[in-house]
Amino acid sequence: MKYLKTGATRRVFLIGRYAFKVPFAWPGTGNAFCGIFRRLRDGLFANCCEMVYSGTSFSGNGAGFVCNPVVFALPWGLLVVQRRALPIDNDTFDTLEEACAWSPVEYKPDSFGFVDGELVAVDYGAGSFYD
Repeated sequence: MKYLKTGATRRVFLIGRYAFKVPFAWPGTGNAFCGIFRRLRDGLFANCCEMVYSGTSFSGNGAGFVCNPVVFALPWGLLVVQRRALPIDNDTFDTLEEACAWSPVEYKPDSFGFVDGELVAVDYGAGSFYD
């Protein structure tokens, strides 16, 4: 099992062939009480967005990707399970900028990966809605 701690509102557990995403609330700075609930809300929202965009294709300028399909989810965004993806290289990432312009994917390398040889977005939980 691998535990990814880099997300602002969710934590990801990589177990076998699957990624388990759960909302994560931590106080951060400022009003701790409000911060916990704001991050929890945002984590739930991100999981719900992934349930909505699951399997959607985005393309632009000859490059494109599919949002990694959700294989299991609990109500209200409490848990999302997807297939585990292999990381992408810099050359692949460089071709994606225009395809990301109108998608819910935050343009960063760890938002993408390969599942069964297909390029997929692995983190599309409302990234562009916060810009």
